[in-house]
Amino acid sequence: FKLGSVTLSAGYLANTANNPASGNGLFDGNYTGLFQVAYAGDRVGIGATYVTAYKTQGEAIFEGSYRVRADGAVGTTYANVTSFFAPTPGLIIGDRAKIDAYGLSGYFKITPKVVLNAFGTYATADYNAPNVETGEIWTYGLGLSFQDLGKKGNLGGIVIGAQPYLGNPKSRRDYGALAVPIHIEVFYKYQINDHISITPGLIWIQNPGQIKTTDDAFVGTIRTTFTF
Repeated sequence: FKLGSVTLSAGYLANTANNPASGNGLFDGNYTGLFQVAYAGDRVGIGATYVTAYKTQGEAIFEGSYRVRADGAVGTTYANVTSFFAPTPGLIIGDRAKIDAYGLSGYFKITPKVVLNAFGTYATADYNAPNVETGEIWTYGLGLSFQDLGKKGNLGGIVIGAQPYLGNPKSRRDYGALAVPIHIEVFYKYQINDHISITPGLIWIQNPGQIKTTDDAFVGTIRTTFTF
């Protein structure tokens, strides 16, 4: 629903809506519901989002699988667990997680071609386990983009933030996950012509997995985009 510069959005997703078995279906299995209100002006934009979700045991909160760290999973292992790993090795308690997330994002056009953007999300995860504190998950970031950098159609940018991580002081101490996983990324999109662009980038992740003793990770990327 749109009213001038303000847009209201809502959605509901069910992973196994077509499965009639117990623990599946439209309302009995994993689901995600969301509501968003956003304002988009000429120089300033801001949006607020609320998400409520239910994840069964073995399903990562941020996609993929926390058991095998499948490709595409977002955030640290501690931010993704839906059943709680107790300090005793091999002991797992809790069979599902109820997630409530609150997010803010926005942009500010410093000039017509230089844009500052930011986002932040705070989420709680109730693990349905006795004597286990509710998980507090944080993620946030700040970015700066430069349009038409070098020539028309190009885009340069830098992003600094933190991927989703478990923020509870007690849980972080119990598992030694005391560090914040900082994500720093730079990229440059070079527009070869109207139909092809190449975007090289470099990602630097400090404290992967929230562990201070883990070596920093560096990832080089290159993306080619064809537009028809």
